[in-house]
Amino acid sequence: MKINDDYLKEQLKNVYWLNGGCCAGKSTMTKKFVKELGFLTLEDNVMNYRPFTNPVDYPALSILIRV
Repeated sequence: MKINDDYLKEQLKNVYWLNGGCCAGKSTMTKKFVKELGFLTLEDNVMNYRPFTNPVDYPALSILIRV
């Protein structure tokens, strides 16, 4: 399926992706954006995908962290 780039730019002009390494402050910044700017969020918990990942390709997801 071919989608016009201009259409995608228009549809996603208000979408922001916040990423970074662990302990980089992603959650803190997201909470600030929600509280102060009224942003809406869509959570993606990558740990839900752990059972389906290959430890060779995604070694970070294969680490079991016990708290």
